[in-house]
Amino acid sequence: MPALSDVIKILDVHYQINYVSIQFELTRSPRALIEICSEKLQPQCHTYNVRQRSNAHHHCTCYVLKNTGGWERLGAAFGRNLTVRDLRLSRRGDYNNVSEKVFQCIEALYRGIQTNTTINKLEIYLDLFPCDGSLPTLNLQEAQFKESLKHLELKGEQVISTDQCVMIQSFIESTTLEKFRICHLLEFERDNVSVRMLILACANVKRLELHCESAFHYDSVALLLGNPRSMLSEMNIGWIKDTDGLSSIAEGLANNSTLRTLCLSYSGDWGPMAKALCDTSTIQRIITSNHTLESIWGNRYGLPPLIRNYLKLNSETNKELVIRKKISLYYFRGEYDVSTFETMDIKCLPRVLAMIGGGQTIDNAEVLRKDDKINQYSAIFRMLKCIPYLCSASSKDEAMQLESGSFLLQRSSEEQALLWHHKMLSGQYSRVIGEVEAAITGTGKRVGGSM
Repeated sequence: MPALSDVIKILDVHYQINYVSIQFELTRSPRALIEICSEKLQPQCHTYNVRQRSNAHHHCTCYVLKNTGGWERLGAAFGRNLTVRDLRLSRRGDYNNVSEKVFQCIEALYRGIQTNTTINKLEIYLDLFPCDGSLPTLNLQEAQFKESLKHLELKGEQVISTDQCVMIQSFIESTTLEKFRICHLLEFERDNVSVRMLILACANVKRLELHCESAFHYDSVALLLGNPRSMLSEMNIGWIKDTDGLSSIAEGLANNSTLRTLCLSYSGDWGPMAKALCDTSTIQRIITSNHTLESIWGNRYGLPPLIRNYLKLNSETNKELVIRKKISLYYFRGEYDVSTFETMDIKCLPRVLAMIGGGQTIDNAEVLRKDDKINQYSAIFRMLKCIPYLCSASSKDEAMQLESGSFLLQRSSEEQALLWHHKMLSGQYSRVIGEVEAAITGTGKRVGGSM
């Protein structure tokens, strides 16, 4: 078996080290399994994961935790290394009564690791954070790789304690992590306030992965999504077991403007999510809906067509265009509320009618399907029926005044164009009311009714 000094030489001289895994086997014969992957690379090359590369040099040896001086030197070599990007620390065995010498060996190694300045990803098991003094703890707050660390992954199946939550929360709030992953959140104490504070501390994280189980956890995630300072662009929340859980997530999404990708698995009613993406109850609710979520993946049950349509609309860069399309496509359906337009300035109504009959589809196709055309006819008929003055003599007379030179002098060019547009629409829609009724009756649809 190579001596510990050989590992020190590898860290110091021979190879560009990219990945290091240290597993502490805390049994009655404590030891550490050290695994190193490296490649002969140029100093400018940054390879974050070389375990999949066929030409990678692999070194894996087990060492007994008994010589404090050797582990001190190994830690110092690790701190000097400028190529390590990926560090994994784990523990195997339930033997907690480690000797003082074993304690000192781990502590010496940690002191050296904390001086490293290049670690980009840290994967560590929660049982190495006992917070009870039974084992030394890697001090993340004082670690020099705090500035370079972008990906923190915590693993373990034991119940996370309040002290662990507070420690991790404090670290996340003081760093610029891009990704934070914590598994088995269902093992948290379900109503522990410190868990909620840990979740809310992830507002400055761009990518978050956690698995939650209780309503308390879903509510905490909803609060995180609704935080106006949230920087989340990607989130994985795993399996959602009931509609209440999805409702909480959807409520947070309705107030979120940063999340682009959401990974989840769900087999229930998608109504709450549809409402978050496009609440068609009023135009104002559509405006304040979520227009930034572009992708929902990971669901083996698939997505409803309506959800897919909303996500496709959200992929448009111009969010004002997204809002107009959502209003045009999904508001003017069935018994939609016309009262919003009854007090509207007559100069704006031609734009509303043009929006209804604008011929927009999800794919921006010029040719509408027959059902889409019938929906337009029905929406226009309802507008004209509920606001009769659109086709009344007075409104027509006002439009006709465009032909008067003295009247034109009193109007701006924009007003002239709007009134002229109104004149054309009034005449056009008055003539086709009969055609609209015939078309709708011919397809068995009720005018102004649900399509």
